[in-house]
Amino acid sequence: MGKKDKNKYNSSIPQQTARQAPAPAKVDTHKVVAAAANIASLTGGHAPAWDEKQLTSLVDVLDGDSRQRFASIAEELASLGRAARELVETRDAIQAELDRRHAELKDRERMLSEAQAEAERLRAEASKTADQANARRLELIEIEQRVAREEAKVRNGCIDEREAALRELRVEIDTLLDRKKDLLLENERARQSISAERAALQEQALALLEVERKALDARQADLQREATRVKHLAMDVEAKRSADMALLDQEKEHLRSQFLQNEEHLKIKLAIAESRAKRIAEGEARLQQELQQYEELRDVLAGRPPASLVDELDELRRERNALASRVAELSSLSSTRDYERVAHEREDLSARLAEAESRLAAANATLGAHRTLAYERASLEKENALMKGKTTLLDGMIKELQAQIDTLTNQQQQKVPFPECSRMDAPEFQRPVAVEPVPELQQFAEELRHRIAQSEPGNPLYYDASTLRLFIGGLAMSRLHVLQGISGTGKTSLAQAFTKAVGGHCEVIPVQAGWRDKYDLLGHYNAFEKRYYEKDCLQTLYRAQTEAHRDQLHVVLLDEMNLSRPEQYFAEFLSALEQKESSRIITLMESAPANAPSLLIDGRRIRVPNNVWFIGTANHDETTHEFADKTYDRSHVMDLPRHVGTFDIHKFEPTRYSYSSLEEAFRKAWSKHEKACASFLRFVSHSEFTQVLENTYGLGWGNRFERQAHHFLPVVKECGGTFEEGLDHLLATRMFRAGKIAARYDRTAEDLKKIEDALLKTWKQNKLAGEPERCMDRIRKDRLRYGAE
Repeated sequence: MGKKDKNKYNSSIPQQTARQAPAPAKVDTHKVVAAAANIASLTGGHAPAWDEKQLTSLVDVLDGDSRQRFASIAEELASLGRAARELVETRDAIQAELDRRHAELKDRERMLSEAQAEAERLRAEASKTADQANARRLELIEIEQRVAREEAKVRNGCIDEREAALRELRVEIDTLLDRKKDLLLENERARQSISAERAALQEQALALLEVERKALDARQADLQREATRVKHLAMDVEAKRSADMALLDQEKEHLRSQFLQNEEHLKIKLAIAESRAKRIAEGEARLQQELQQYEELRDVLAGRPPASLVDELDELRRERNALASRVAELSSLSSTRDYERVAHEREDLSARLAEAESRLAAANATLGAHRTLAYERASLEKENALMKGKTTLLDGMIKELQAQIDTLTNQQQQKVPFPECSRMDAPEFQRPVAVEPVPELQQFAEELRHRIAQSEPGNPLYYDASTLRLFIGGLAMSRLHVLQGISGTGKTSLAQAFTKAVGGHCEVIPVQAGWRDKYDLLGHYNAFEKRYYEKDCLQTLYRAQTEAHRDQLHVVLLDEMNLSRPEQYFAEFLSALEQKESSRIITLMESAPANAPSLLIDGRRIRVPNNVWFIGTANHDETTHEFADKTYDRSHVMDLPRHVGTFDIHKFEPTRYSYSSLEEAFRKAWSKHEKACASFLRFVSHSEFTQVLENTYGLGWGNRFERQAHHFLPVVKECGGTFEEGLDHLLATRMFRAGKIAARYDRTAEDLKKIEDALLKTWKQNKLAGEPERCMDRIRKDRLRYGAE
């Protein structure tokens, strides 16, 4: 429409109306066209036939009010386009998320909870989007009605072109409404598809979990068989250890006999050495005699040395040769007389020479014999000195070994097999220590709160009154406590501070991974040394029975007790703590040694006295083990919360409370509230909650639970609490824990809702005070697993 038509239209409107109309609103036709194009592209339809220019021409013919309304319609249309795009993007994101989660089915349990939570969020978003779409539809209906009213007004005073433009705009609006309906239908289909996929995914996950459950059951059966095999293996190891001990005893006896044999052998060698020394002495006497003969020969030779005899022999030989030459010369002489005289001289000289040669040979032989005898004498003297040194050394070694044997024999006869326990038989452990009686339980609980707070100077420990009431009630209920909670909630500090506040004794025992039996906790007996290596737990049990400590409280704190399985290393204690004190006996060894401590039963067994509590701290992560039902059912379990409040600490002087007075306070509370507690528990046991608990979850009240409740609830009430507070705690830790009601994959959200309604109804019908807050907290946490929160 041109400028001329616009002026014509404006000139036909009365001036009074023009003056009263507001300033025309500016319409962003570009946004309208863009929104229509976006909706068309997202819904798969065609873009509108009109463009921005035509829409501008239509806007130009509108008066101020109509333009204002059209601007509002245009803005809402743009918002609808953006909402449609966001809806499709959300749907695409949902589909992508579902595809991604299909690929992560290996982590079945975690994936199921995440998928349920994600599906619930998507359903909420889809519902929210549907609500928004409904709101948009109502707004569009209102716009349509306004447009119809405006159309009626325009029809009375406007030109045909305006009517045609409005009709075209109405057609476009109808088109947009139809597309909006298509979007809503598509959204509903997407929601139904998501619900179907969620149901299929849940069924698949349940099937996988059932397979996993069967595999876990099989694994548990394998583990039980393995435990049986390990038990038999442990028995074999014990038998082998006993055999090894017997073998060690035999080896010791063999070594002793061998030592005696070596001693006899050394004595024989000593006798041989003495005989040899005697022979050496005889040889020395013989050499002395020969030396004397040599001296006599030297006297015969007039003291002449053998060299002079050799010189003399050489001289005689030269004379003989000279005489022979002379005889040869004289042989030519004619004179016979001279020849005979020379021959006679020759014979005389030859005889003298032979005599000298024989004397020389005898002298050389005597000299060689004397040199040999002198060498042998020197060797024998050295050997004799060496043998005397060895004999002296062997005598010293024999005396030293004999002294060691005597010392070891005396020590073995005097040694005690339980040195630390025997030390506590000394007189200083037999003198009773002064103790104070425990006040009334309500006063005791409040006073204990302040004593614990001031137990660590510079680091006050704040525990609320309810926590300490439940803790004291647990002392009356069971000798085994399990304190759970995240790091920093004061699990270890509570046990240590309580023992310090009452003047008792706390022995901290860090549990190690790999503990298998009671010997890891108590110690072991070394048959070779005939000594029992007593660990801290055994010493605490013995100390608690001495006269000086018999009326005090003792705590064995098992720190990180589920690093190993308590059902293995603490098994005998779990059974013993169910018995009366006279029957709480742990066997330490099979046969009683000599000099056993006086408080051991039959010299080989230890009693677990009533004034000893076992308190274990537990974290739950990948390095720890879950507790079995037998441990949970026999213990008092507490989940410690974070400390969020403080209070003014009242100073108290240190004291030492009497164990017997605490037990007497417990008995008074039991007697005082016995009938009321029985009536209270009877109401609960006949309630709808109990029926749902049995019919839906297969759980009921056992004799142990009722006995523990009769000991727990009266003490909690006497400490200033209520039966309802105590029952809420027992139900939360015994019935609503994981594996009982909570965290069970064979039950649905409807089952959880049913037990919740039954619990609240029971609380209301019996007019119980307050609400079961701890149980409701467990239910709310478990709802998140179903995505029902």
